[in-house]
Amino acid sequence: MSAENSFTDLVFSLSVRKNKEQYDVTDFEELTIKYDCKASCPACGSVNSVSDGSTPDGLKRFRCKDCGKRFALLSNTIFHSTNKSFDTWAEYLTLMTFNVPLEMTEELCGISHPTAMLWRKKVFAAVNGYQEHLYLRDRIWIDETYLYDSSLFMKMITRRNEDYQKFSYALL
Repeated sequence: MSAENSFTDLVFSLSVRKNKEQYDVTDFEELTIKYDCKASCPACGSVNSVSDGSTPDGLKRFRCKDCGKRFALLSNTIFHSTNKSFDTWAEYLTLMTFNVPLEMTEELCGISHPTAMLWRKKVFAAVNGYQEHLYLRDRIWIDETYLYDSSLFMKMITRRNEDYQKFSYALL
């Protein structure tokens, strides 16, 4: 075994271990099983399916009892037909959660601009309409502060006290 293969295997093993510790899964299939995603037919939407072997990549394959179409467990998910690793997707989703600009996300994840745009569209399509099913009850606290004009902020602080004026200059 060459040194390069040993190093690649070590990096892969560390990646798998990190994912298992951080996300409790190591790949996309484990993720769908963990969150109890039912295999649904992409053609008719039916969940009536039977196991039908596996894909060349090793993913479980199913056959729809209603229409007979074959599909994989990742069909109808944002991970369908992806060639990138679980690590890349996890990093992308984390960066997207924190509103990191797309150009920086591309650089950090090592993906192209079209790939980043496609993934963004997939994620937004997946969460579209999610809030329609949420109902708030009991006590709800909402706290937002928007400052569009920093000069107004400076005027508010400097009017109060000279000590705050010194502080406000430190902020700018």
